[in-house]
Amino acid sequence: MKHKYLILLFPVVLLSCTVYYFNEPQPFDSENIYKMPNKFIGSWYIKDSMDLTREVFDSISIGKDFYHLVSRDRIREAKANMDLDSSIFILDNKLYYTEEGVLNGGYAFELLNDTMIFNTVDNEFVQLGKRAFLKKIDYGYILNTSHEKMIDWWSLKFIDTRDKVNIVVRCINDKDVEKFPSYRVLGEEFNNYIKARWSVDEMHVFIDEGGFSDTTLILKYDKKLKK
Repeated sequence: MKHKYLILLFPVVLLSCTVYYFNEPQPFDSENIYKMPNKFIGSWYIKDSMDLTREVFDSISIGKDFYHLVSRDRIREAKANMDLDSSIFILDNKLYYTEEGVLNGGYAFELLNDTMIFNTVDNEFVQLGKRAFLKKIDYGYILNTSHEKMIDWWSLKFIDTRDKVNIVVRCINDKDVEKFPSYRVLGEEFNNYIKARWSVDEMHVFIDEGGFSDTTLILKYDKKLKK
């Protein structure tokens, strides 16, 4: 992702956070919950308030034990820019790109003058179960999701339900690390892998001190399309 036009190929619904992984689910003293609260269940269209120029809407559907996030973008980029990058190429009238040796894309495109126009779709589907579950705290829920490959490491998202109008999803910012309760990093080169065992009370203190400072998604109850 060295060039600005490459970044456009990755539609983002949730604003990017540095992902921190923990050596066990947090908080340790709250039971695992494998069903979504009833008030979460439904569907929404989402417009990224950080980029009002986007031509399409993203969507999220939340079921009894899953969520499905679909991010769509209509990309317009000068073909001259695309031609400059060796990781972007065209096969059989479709646009592809490589990332870390993996082939991605396959987007059909339209060429208008010197502008390439194409649609992208990105899906995130999470099923609650052994590798993803909620833990209740007074302020809402902590969503624990296991690492794709190292399943004993867990990422966290805070689903904030204190606002009765919105569901607010938050993640950990780099600046939040200094507010962590007791913890150790796995190693100097792996400082986003955290060894910790936080209680519900410690999680509350962390949030009170400004932890989970990045807001990644806001869902308004009155904008829900259907239950």
